[in-house]
Amino acid sequence: MISVAVLAGGLSSRMGSNKAFLPWRGRPLIEHILSVCSLLSEDVFVVAKEPELFAFTGARVVKDAFSRRSSLVGIYSAIKEARFHHCLVLACDMPFLNLDLLRYLAALAPHYDVVMPLLRRGPEPLHAVYSKNCLGPIEKLINENEDKIILFLPAVRVRYVDEDTIRFFDPELASFVNINTPEEWEEALKKEGRKWLPSQ
Repeated sequence: MISVAVLAGGLSSRMGSNKAFLPWRGRPLIEHILSVCSLLSEDVFVVAKEPELFAFTGARVVKDAFSRRSSLVGIYSAIKEARFHHCLVLACDMPFLNLDLLRYLAALAPHYDVVMPLLRRGPEPLHAVYSKNCLGPIEKLINENEDKIILFLPAVRVRYVDEDTIRFFDPELASFVNINTPEEWEEALKKEGRKWLPSQ
């Protein structure tokens, strides 16, 4: 079994409004993401700086374990609050999640502490699986005021999933489209229009 955490604690400064609440297929983006995640696990939850903002989702919502805003803090909080030993951690601004790919990552997880996609452009730490064995090394970095996620990886067992393998499940790498600006949102909406029929 695996938990799934959706990180929603960012500032969304480039977007100008909270990315999690952008309309997507007739509902807030985060509700869309949570509905996809619900097909993967019975323990799906949101990690946020302001949990009260996400009460409307009906999902379990937990607060970041540290006041500092960083993805590393979000990952730590997700692993800490996960009900299962392994936790799939996802950003709240990736609308094109691929269930087959996520299931593949989850299937690898029992043998490793981190299962992370590694594209040719670099790793994808906010689309990865982490075990509770990561808590100690991550907390050490946080206490040192370090936010670079990759710095704790040498301390744990990591399985990278290369781009060719990922493309078997997701040929266009759509899973890794994220929305940071109004322009990226508009582009994602165009892609969505090509991907889905209006009746779906």
